Amino acid sequence: MYETCVELPFRYALLVVIFLFLALYFAVPALLTRMGVWGVAFASIPRVFAPLLSGVALLGGLAGILRRVDWRSLLSRQSGLTSIRAESWQDFEPLIAEAYRRRGYRVKMRGGPGADGGVDLELEGQDGRIVVQCKQRTRGTIGVEVVRALFGVMIHETADRAILVTSASFTDAARAFAANKPIELIDGKALARLIREAHVAAETPPCPKCGKPMVWRTARKGGHAGESFWGCSTYPACKGLRLAA
Repeated sequence: MYETCVELPFRYALLVVIFLFLALYFAVPALLTRMGVWGVAFASIPRVFAPLLSGVALLGGLAGILRRVDWRSLLSRQSGLTSIRAESWQDFEPLIAEAYRRRGYRVKMRGGPGADGGVDLELEGQDGRIVVQCKQRTRGTIGVEVVRALFGVMIHETADRAILVTSASFTDAARAFAANKPIELIDGKALARLIREAHVAAETPPCPKCGKPMVWRTARKGGHAGESFWGCSTYPACKGLRLAA
């Protein structure tokens, strides 16, 4: 419950808190009292746990706010590839998470000091579910064996795509393996560009059609592939867009 509310926007976490308290304090006891003598005997137990569990959920929501503030601060202090490479691996993953969050993805942290199964971040967006692995390096290259392992993880996770992000570079063999596969390789230069785009996305304009917030996207197909633009956050319900300045 705590981790779920950390991942949710605070307004949704607050709804979880209210629902949990009302369910445990009123709804569940009312149902139990209709189940005979034994139900009446146990009806008071959910009320005991209602403040505790709803309080844990509330703490998760507040922790989520603090985490997002920290992520925004982390991204705002980046000035280029040099500053990105200066970050610790503990901050590298949240930095990438915030960059994709500003692109409109729902981001779930799965990395950290423990075993993560080869997945540091999990993204959900209009292009499906994506597993992300982050490799913080100050120099050197990422070889084909790492990309091959991520491909296996993607299949095991039944994800739609995989992204491998590094502050270093990739070998030619790694790029050759990823070619024509649903794997995106982001090296140091591409990462610096991703962070710059995330800075731009910080000032979100309203949709010219419906007025809802827009998200920063990059076209993947067609004649404008690779170009960035503002797209409505409610797409495909609304197809409003603004071209990049």
